[in-house]
Amino acid sequence: MLDVTTEAAEIIAATCRQRSAPEGGYRILRRTNEGEAEGLRVAFAEQPEPGDEVIHEGDANVFVAPEARPLVDGWTLSVRRGEQRPQLVLERA
Repeated sequence: MLDVTTEAAEIIAATCRQRSAPEGGYRILRRTNEGEAEGLRVAFAEQPEPGDEVIHEGDANVFVAPEARPLVDGWTLSVRRGEQRPQLVLERA
């Protein structure tokens, strides 16, 4: 299962408040577009898709698509502080 740090949850919750989407969250899914490198992508979603695993951390929701579940098992969604703004990152737990 994916873990979510408190700091990551705070960023997700703040984004949902800014977008007036209190039930929203970030959705993790497998990249499927042709021409993209294989891996994962994270995108804002107003609600989970059918079959998504829903992880609640504080006031935040993270939706994990079924095809992404095995790829994030044992990982942590955390925050990396950059020069311009914080970024959500997946790190091996």
